[in-house]
Amino acid sequence: FICLAGCCMHKELNTAKGGAVAMAKFWQENNLVGPLMLPNKGGVAAIAGGIEPASPSQGGGIKVAGIAGAIFAHRDDKKGEQDAINVAFEAKFGYPLAFPKTNSTHYQSYCDAGADLILHLTFYQNYIELMKDRKDSRTLNNMEKNLQMALQDIPTLHELYVLALFSAVISWPYMLIVHGEGQEDQNILDMGPIHAKFAAYMQSIIADPMIILTPGADFRVSSLDGQPWMRVNVMFAVWQLVHTLLHLPGLTIAFFNGALETWERFTEEFAPGGLISSMSPKQRKLAWMPPTNDVNEGALGARRVIKRSYPKSTELTLNARQRYK
Repeated sequence: FICLAGCCMHKELNTAKGGAVAMAKFWQENNLVGPLMLPNKGGVAAIAGGIEPASPSQGGGIKVAGIAGAIFAHRDDKKGEQDAINVAFEAKFGYPLAFPKTNSTHYQSYCDAGADLILHLTFYQNYIELMKDRKDSRTLNNMEKNLQMALQDIPTLHELYVLALFSAVISWPYMLIVHGEGQEDQNILDMGPIHAKFAAYMQSIIADPMIILTPGADFRVSSLDGQPWMRVNVMFAVWQLVHTLLHLPGLTIAFFNGALETWERFTEEFAPGGLISSMSPKQRKLAWMPPTNDVNEGALGARRVIKRSYPKSTELTLNARQRYK
């Protein structure tokens, strides 16, 4: 028989995307003022000239996480703040900054960026002012202005808090199971109960978001497995402002609804009565598959795939193919 199971890291990635799409719809569906739109430089010029921008402007937590990554941790080490913000961050907090690399398409980076922005919100707000003061023109460019405005926009902050929550209660615990120490020999075919457990946990949050939003929520009854919160600093940051972020419960429900719908779609191969669930333990062991597709991704993974397709290629040819891309 042929048995297929997707990469668990892609399952988490698409689940977060599904939640973000549902979260973006929440504002209009409830007749609420949504996050500030953040047009690019061309869009600003078009709007100033009374012209409709070529592409619609975007805003919200995901957009802001992307902008922050481009400014604070650009993949090109000659662009953005790079060492300047790292030095300022270490001087303030006593340890180096490792801002999530949203600019490099790292897994979990957008939710982690949301968490980092809310944890050190005042620092980033003040640092943007420092960026402006360092310039001869004493002005920010369009991207920097967008970030400055977004970090003061209440609906945008709502979305950043929801991204941080999802990171703390779903993404990190799931990635620890999938990619944590000692999980190298885990068989994805045995992970059906784990995926069902995460689905049930998301359903419980949708039914009552206050199980994680109530200040001081007891992890023994509120966390996925009754263990201490993996990112307790994120939870405390959320609890500190939960009563001032009026739409946080509704937005949390919207995000987790979208996340759960996507999760169920991307884990349907584990559904009761399906091929995987009907396999015997011996069959699952014989058909062992890793929980991620890491061996085929990244620079080393790409080289492995090419070498498999072109086994007689020399290193010179393989390097030339890679450089041509």
